[in-house]
Amino acid sequence: MAYLIDGNNLTGYLFAPFLHNPESREWVVEILLIFQKIKKTKVIIVFDGPPQAELEEMAQSNDRLEVLFPPPGEKADKVIIDILANRTNKKNFWVITTDREIRTKARELGFKSLASAEFAQELKRVRKRHQRFLEHQKETITPTPLEIQHWVELFSQKKK
Repeated sequence: MAYLIDGNNLTGYLFAPFLHNPESREWVVEILLIFQKIKKTKVIIVFDGPPQAELEEMAQSNDRLEVLFPPPGEKADKVIIDILANRTNKKNFWVITTDREIRTKARELGFKSLASAEFAQELKRVRKRHQRFLEHQKETITPTPLEIQHWVELFSQKKK
């Protein structure tokens, strides 16, 4: 499974009040890194505007996450449509955007798409499942008899 994500669109949905804060893009990439690791999937996110070194660095350590920016004078929408037009394997490839033009083009080319709101719900479900998994994996440590004795003594002492 792989996801091609309209970065500004998802950022606007997840962090609307902070859309123009450069850190909001970093927050989205951090969330996607977690999602990508849990789902063991490829994620390509395309942002409008000039490249941000911080975002590119975040993706460098992970070969299954790509952060892309359009060439000067172009929009992320064109980059997304170009990726779709050049992609031959359509199986298990999702396009994440609320942009009607991109969703229409994705369907015409045979790709599945989700609106940013739907994908945000998927992010939330995956995070919750992962948290439950981690809770079940927690190691329970049984105290030793000496520790039990120590605690019994400590709590049985009367306050002075």
